[in-house]
Amino acid sequence: MLIRRLTFLLLLALIGCNNASTGRLIWDPTEFGCDGTRVTGAVKYNVYGVPDVGQVIPVVVEDGTCGPIQKPTISPLNFMPLTENSFLLPSGSWTLGVESIVNGKSSGVSETISYK
Repeated sequence: MLIRRLTFLLLLALIGCNNASTGRLIWDPTEFGCDGTRVTGAVKYNVYGVPDVGQVIPVVVEDGTCGPIQKPTISPLNFMPLTENSFLLPSGSWTLGVESIVNGKSSGVSETISYK
């Protein structure tokens, strides 16, 4: 089941460490599939990012459930899929996108957001 695009909120927490700041990306958990039904089972997430203000470059990939999705051509920032809807980022400027995974199927990457 393809999951609807994620909406998320970026919270920046400034931590004094050699004038560096660290951000925490927090997004709304995925609750409904693209067909409007409530998601059952564990939802996992991947966070994609590129340093500086840019964009996550997507590729269109077919998904038989709800049509094409945009899948990034880069590896996620997290080493394993996340089970929580937040991610602590390294300092600097980033452009980010989030992907939800339910029952092994990807939602594709969300709309991207940039921050400094």
